Amino acid sequence: MNWSLTITAASFLLILSNSYYKLKGNKKIAYLFFFPAWIFFGFSIEKYNELSNDIILIKLLYKETPDYQENFNRLTLEINNLYSLQTENFFYGISVIILAITLIIIFFILDKQN
Repeated sequence: MNWSLTITAASFLLILSNSYYKLKGNKKIAYLFFFPAWIFFGFSIEKYNELSNDIILIKLLYKETPDYQENFNRLTLEINNLYSLQTENFFYGISVIILAITLIIIFFILDKQN
């Protein structure tokens, strides 16, 4: 979750504070790639919150209920699924950020050559 928040904030600051080089014309479309990345990071954070709630719940249920084993098995499966979804969304967000930054660098190099 911390990495998702950090990368989201850093990419937002990149867009706001790039006074050295600003994309011109339709090259600004590269900035639009940040929005899907932020959405993926948001999903990653949401899955983290659900995951932490389930971990707290599994600790609270620890041998306190008669159907503990059934609840434990269900919650561990849910925790595994949430962790998988969290890491997938984080990976997709990172991939889109890398694509956006690569486009910005390519546009920067092409503008410098002209």
